[in-house]
Amino acid sequence: MKFSRGCDDLPASQTELDIRVVDAMHGRAFGRVVGEAFGLPETVRPWIAALAGRPGWIIVLAFDGDEPVAAGATYIRGEYAWLGFGGTLAAHRRRGAQNALLARRLQEAAARGARVAVTETGERRPDLPDKSYRNILRAGFKECYLRQNYLSPDPGA
Repeated sequence: MKFSRGCDDLPASQTELDIRVVDAMHGRAFGRVVGEAFGLPETVRPWIAALAGRPGWIIVLAFDGDEPVAAGATYIRGEYAWLGFGGTLAAHRRRGAQNALLARRLQEAAARGARVAVTETGERRPDLPDKSYRNILRAGFKECYLRQNYLSPDPGA
């Protein structure tokens, strides 16, 4: 499902985690957290890590002490912001990290001139968890449309 909202009337959130905008020095941590949260292969993690410090990208991590435990990114171009890569390590879920990361990314996007933010998550279905979906709605996003997802062919099939 694709979602959209304005970058005004920003949501508030609370968590005991420390939410920080980070630079390229934390790129590996960003790649690791996103990779682990989504179960991505090790080979993809350096690509994700390389987003930190690139023009237009804002990388945000949630820290429990010194340990990065949740992540999210925003890409801004002109008046538009895309929010993605929102993931939390399994042992640190249900602590408000994603609500806080969504709020912080929207604040950062607005501060950089974005007027519209978009994001996406899996379709809401009774047989699937919908925590991400609910977090996005809680952050003030509105459903726009359902888009197709395509899978690569299984090379072993």
